[in-house]
Amino acid sequence: MNYANIKYRDIADGEGVRTTLFVSGCSHNALIPGNAQMLAGGLANGRAFRVEGDAVGLMDADLQQPPATLLEMYRMLQANPSADCVAAFQEHRNEGAVLSFFKHAFYKTFDATSRLNVMPDASDFRVFHRRVADALLSMPESFRFSKGMFAWVGFETLPFPYTPANRVEGETKWSFRKLMRYGIGGVLSFTMFPLRIAAVAGLVATLVGLVLLVEVIVEQFINPAMPSGYPTLLCVLLLMGGLILVTLGVIGEYIARIYIETKRRPAYIAKSVEVRTSTKQAGK
Repeated sequence: MNYANIKYRDIADGEGVRTTLFVSGCSHNALIPGNAQMLAGGLANGRAFRVEGDAVGLMDADLQQPPATLLEMYRMLQANPSADCVAAFQEHRNEGAVLSFFKHAFYKTFDATSRLNVMPDASDFRVFHRRVADALLSMPESFRFSKGMFAWVGFETLPFPYTPANRVEGETKWSFRKLMRYGIGGVLSFTMFPLRIAAVAGLVATLVGLVLLVEVIVEQFINPAMPSGYPTLLCVLLLMGGLILVTLGVIGEYIARIYIETKRRPAYIAKSVEVRTSTKQAGK
């Protein structure tokens, strides 16, 4: 079952400034895969317990992401008032050429099809303002592709290079197959491009069928003795198949809009709100 460990602790940095630290640790069962859902649980716990604070830090429990780095990222966030998030990325990755190629191809495909700008190699190891956390929690969807969600809310993010430490306990559960499944799910969550492939393929097939049909008609006028059975059949198949695919594409557009509406994402996200009031004296 899912649970949360809630702890409060007063900490002091090198300058003697004391801060209240809220820690929310979540575990999950096999029926709810993905640490992005657990990150949402941690953020929701902070809201449920009405924790006050101006920044949120996310890190894994295996301590490969050093806790001390969170303070460095927080200082970077404070030093850049225009930024709302600091995302850590590994300077040197110990991974094979095949995995690196697929990751690079995934980010290119995702950016091109979703019209989002995902920071390559950025992890969920982040520090961000409370308004970013509120924006993430305003997205109630169950499948949570965290990299896409951070890009979708649109807050300015700064990169922060770091070197991961050795894993304290356990082994990684991310295999190549799980990464592929996670990436495909992320693409499906933020783009309607796969549904539009049918419409594009149908239009191409229809145009090719029309061109061949015109060519067959012209050939019949030029050379009436030429047999027309096979070319005519090919044109008919292309035209009918193209129209069927176009119809599926139109249906897919409606399904895509239903799919987007079921996610119940917010219509807008406000970074800040300014309220100005003016008073007028009587008789003036």
